[in-house]
Amino acid sequence: MSMRKAREAAFSCVYASLFTEQNISELIENFRFKLKDDEKNLAFKILSCVATSGDEIRQEMNAILKAKQPALLTALLFASLAELLCEINPPSVVISEWVEIAKTFGERYHGKVVHAVLDRVLSKKRENRQENDL
Repeated sequence: MSMRKAREAAFSCVYASLFTEQNISELIENFRFKLKDDEKNLAFKILSCVATSGDEIRQEMNAILKAKQPALLTALLFASLAELLCEINPPSVVISEWVEIAKTFGERYHGKVVHAVLDRVLSKKRENRQENDL
């Protein structure tokens, strides 16, 4: 079952947070989207992860993308990295869903950037796990 609406709602809240005085925690409470309970649950998980892991997400983005990115791409990356890093859903689902959302809402190249960043962070995460297992 696709949870596209939930991801789009999370992305919209992250994007709005870049332009308003409200932080993510405040925006979580102000959903203007009509979501089913399971969709609300996913959106809240993603946004909660953004709120609690924002510094880690920003570090991952800055390590890969050296230059400042447009607000839309930044919001896409924040929301998608939150879902990936907090292990809310399987990585393959996270990557494919967020690439499609990036293609829908972003510029032509945003899907490729989202895919590359998520793939790189996932690879790094797997390497770290393997090193810790040794």
